[in-house]
Amino acid sequence: MFNKTYNLITTDSRDEGKVLVDTFIFHTFFMMTMFNQINSRVVDKDDMNVCKTICNNPIFWLIWIAEMGIEHLMIIWSGTTKTGGNILGMAPLPFEVMIISSLIGAFSIVIHVVQVKIPLPLFEKLDEKIGIDSEKGAQMV
Repeated sequence: MFNKTYNLITTDSRDEGKVLVDTFIFHTFFMMTMFNQINSRVVDKDDMNVCKTICNNPIFWLIWIAEMGIEHLMIIWSGTTKTGGNILGMAPLPFEVMIISSLIGAFSIVIHVVQVKIPLPLFEKLDEKIGIDSEKGAQMV
């Protein structure tokens, strides 16, 4: 995806290709965390609509937007100055890669819907068979 190759073992940790991949992984993780904050606003096990209470708390959105802004400023700063890249240990991401990171992060909303659809009795039956709360069951898993 980045057209820059490196070896995990022998490549210097400040290699441009390695830093770019690390920045992509970090940004993707960050985006997943941000979308998970939206998922976490609805905790009812039967409710899949995460947008139901989306406008209830303006302070949440203020903080959410500030976090997004700081993350994107970090990526921009790492690309505009050599010092910024060295301090943050990041490389500037191309726009397409940032979109891919955002889409992967937004996929956590889909995961939330799938997770809500899984019936709990399935896990209860599994727990009866394995006994995951017991010492023996925990070792099996």
